[in-house]
Amino acid sequence: VRQLLLALALMAGVTTIAARAGRDLRGPRWVRARRVLLPGAFAATLACVFVVPTITAARLASAGASDSGLPGVRSPSELAALTSYLKAHQGRAKYELAVYPAALAGPVIVHDDRPVLVLGTIKRQLLVTADQLAAAVRAGEVRYALLKPVPGARCNATGTPAPAVGGKPRADTSAVRWARMHGADVSRQAGLDACGQLYHLTRGAAHS
Repeated sequence: VRQLLLALALMAGVTTIAARAGRDLRGPRWVRARRVLLPGAFAATLACVFVVPTITAARLASAGASDSGLPGVRSPSELAALTSYLKAHQGRAKYELAVYPAALAGPVIVHDDRPVLVLGTIKRQLLVTADQLAAAVRAGEVRYALLKPVPGARCNATGTPAPAVGGKPRADTSAVRWARMHGADVSRQAGLDACGQLYHLTRGAAHS
């Protein structure tokens, strides 16, 4: 927005100068002045609209900053511990894990280059139902679910309730609720910094 306003102000200034020059110049002299002013104004406008944002973006990237936050980002040590745990307990699962919200999948995918099963979007849009997740677990396609942390969750426990927002249960997708209710919390075993994140999903639980 700042660059656009600057470009508009610059164009207005150049137009004003050109108009005043037009009153003072006539014939060939005005044509020559216009040939100098208009390309210059166009070049300056392009610089404001494109060059300045590009430089700003490069600075943000080099600093590791973002204007949208850093969803799903984990420390290198925590990510290494998580992926090592998953590899050691994967068996022949098709998916490395199920994940909700989708932003949590990014670092794991980049690190391991394996498919994941996304249960829902960050806006809680349903992508996988509870029945579909249970079927995938029964088929041995997925054995773990990585979910948004539950405040105050206790590790090594099943049936962790959905976190409350304003005194009411959070509207997680049905698949997320199913994973929390039927999975065993193994967050600490996987080296994560808080409980209520990684759940082990077993075929036995999927048949219950």
